[in-house]
Amino acid sequence: MDIETFSRRVGLSTAELGQETAPASPRGEVPDAAGRAELEAANSELAGIYVTPLVRKTANRLGVLLSDLAASNKASGRPRITLGQVREAAGLPAKAAAPVRRSAAVAITAPSVSVTRRSLFDLGQTVTVNEYGANPLVEDIRQCMPAKHAAAIAAGDRPPTVFPTGDLPVFSASGIPVSSLAPLPWPARIPAAQASTQAAAAEIVNYYTPSGGRDLQELAATALMFYAGDPGNIAYQQRVESWLSRYVFMNGQWAPPSMPGVGFDA
Repeated sequence: MDIETFSRRVGLSTAELGQETAPASPRGEVPDAAGRAELEAANSELAGIYVTPLVRKTANRLGVLLSDLAASNKASGRPRITLGQVREAAGLPAKAAAPVRRSAAVAITAPSVSVTRRSLFDLGQTVTVNEYGANPLVEDIRQCMPAKHAAAIAAGDRPPTVFPTGDLPVFSASGIPVSSLAPLPWPARIPAAQASTQAAAAEIVNYYTPSGGRDLQELAATALMFYAGDPGNIAYQQRVESWLSRYVFMNGQWAPPSMPGVGFDA
């Protein structure tokens, strides 16, 4: 599914979605399948400098050879290749443009579908969660640890979000509109956002986007079963768990870590 298909699906033009099209590669043309395979192989074999998976995926998508950047970084004593360097090498601004705000008339609204299942934080407890909500695991842990959750909220301790940057990412690895992730059950959002190609991302979005006649509870359960072990989803679960694990029970209440006499390992 290409960007035009996505735009028709969500009812917005590509310009309204703020979509960046993939620029030409440094060689002056977007690599074909064989060229992309060679590029991915070369970028995967890079050693001696730190490159995150997202930076590597973005370089593959934009046609940037990381060894060129690595040589420059090593010469200047920089230990890692940044996303901004990759974007600049591809002829894009170092930072992606801010997402375009959509009016209420065209905003995408995720469905509200309550699913009763075992908690991911305590298998002995059953919780009822909207798996299509903005932050389902915070609701999961709220039902498991209500007193701790209440203490955190009272202390103004903001809960983690699905993505480290918020409910949705600033941009996706493949360049698909981040708005297309919003209707998905939460376990499918991170894999779709991190898919290295638009075809791979479209396959996830196309399958897990709710549509008429589908059993949305079953769809959410399938996503959880299939993507529970995704590294991004595990990281999300760990952030939520760590958020409340810092609280200590003392003097008959759960105390935030900032209170005098309460110590914790950060």
